[in-house]
Amino acid sequence: MSHHHGYERHLRYLASAIKIFKNKTFLLLALALLLIVLAVGIWLITLLIPFLGQLLTIIEKNGLKGIIEAVSPYLLKLWEGAGK
Repeated sequence: MSHHHGYERHLRYLASAIKIFKNKTFLLLALALLLIVLAVGIWLITLLIPFLGQLLTIIEKNGLKGIIEAVSPYLLKLWEGAGK
């Protein structure tokens, strides 16, 4: 077996990839998907910024210990169930 065998396989994959990327429909769908993902990402970031600001204010006021003490009863209810 020659050491060039793997190289030829990679060339076939590259040729297949070039054919796919020359397909205009594929490129338009990929671009549309990319734009949708970017729009959703920006939307999520803009939604989370106010919550991060509130979280930093609470941490500044109460410290991390205060947040853990406030959240732990809810985590305990999730762990044991609300019926107990």
